[in-house]
Amino acid sequence: MGIPAHFRENDRILLVDDESDLTNLWRQILETTGRYTVQEENCGSLVLQTARRFCPHLIFIDRHLGGTDGGLIAAELRRDHELGSVPIVFITGSVTQEEAALHGLFGGMPTLAKPFSSEILTRLAGVVLDRHRRPWLSMHAKKPSQKVPRVG
Repeated sequence: MGIPAHFRENDRILLVDDESDLTNLWRQILETTGRYTVQEENCGSLVLQTARRFCPHLIFIDRHLGGTDGGLIAAELRRDHELGSVPIVFITGSVTQEEAALHGLFGGMPTLAKPFSSEILTRLAGVVLDRHRRPWLSMHAKKPSQKVPRVG
């Protein structure tokens, strides 16, 4: 039956972008669902410190943070003992939504193309968190050219 929603801890999401207006908007969208507690970080040099303090379950990182490369920040997070397994989604304005959907990965991490809708943001957050909690979902997902074996 599961744990009632009012007893569950919200998933924590860290939003990293140098544009505070955007992270503020995204935070409001995610928090409105009632499922997420969100922290914003707008300075690339503070991401690791903020992530260690906040202990996120998911991190969204802009690929181009002013003078900082979001890919380098992601690599630093991957090397961190406490944060290395936290899923990361890249946000970028340098590819179209179609390119992100077709190729979808920067360094093996999902990519979200700006601009995006609130529905896409909340859906992607839920999907990435579910797959991270239950990796067998993606292992057993039916691929287009694959037949699902019958059991029994």
